[in-house]
Amino acid sequence: MIKLQSFIVRRDDMSHDEFRDYWLNEHVPLAKELPGLRRYRTAVPVTPDRSRYDGIAELYFDTVGAFESVLGPESDTPAIEDVANFEKRADRCLVTETVRYNDPRSDGPKLKLVAVVSRCEGVSHEAFVDECFRGGILERPSSLRKLTTAEPVDGHETYDGVVECYFDGLGELDAATFSDETEQNGSAVDLPLDTSLVGDVESHVVEEQVHLDVTE
Repeated sequence: MIKLQSFIVRRDDMSHDEFRDYWLNEHVPLAKELPGLRRYRTAVPVTPDRSRYDGIAELYFDTVGAFESVLGPESDTPAIEDVANFEKRADRCLVTETVRYNDPRSDGPKLKLVAVVSRCEGVSHEAFVDECFRGGILERPSSLRKLTTAEPVDGHETYDGVVECYFDGLGELDAATFSDETEQNGSAVDLPLDTSLVGDVESHVVEEQVHLDVTE
């Protein structure tokens, strides 16, 4: 299964609240009707004024071909035509996602840290992925409820992968990912993976909402 992950910036003439209202109440019902869509999630930043994105959309399809048949260059579905009503631009990437840990006791926490990671200078994408994403999980915070990693389908993207850490609330997330001496702004992330080859991390604390899941 592959995932289209879109980091969305709202139109200049919309406030964040206006964007959120339109996106979730007008656009999401259209997108849920896309043929072949297996799972659909949205996420909005906990502190919008400190995030350079207004929302993150995640659409899952069985294959790249299934995605391209619906959202490729020749597509003209109502959902695609509606994008201009709320979106100024979006950074999009096709990725393959792996669930690295999922707490069986969890009832589905919706708060997560999305960390977009890039490799150190001089390190190949393949070496980075092997070391960071395909190795074992390091010491796991007790408050971590779920951990996923995602690799770009095309290894020539501007970043090398995405790590998503789920928690029950902000207190649990802050305690697990920030040091006492560091301002809690998402820049000091302590990921439970081997990050020795990580050169840059851009993180976003978001609240997730699941709109569709027909993967089982």
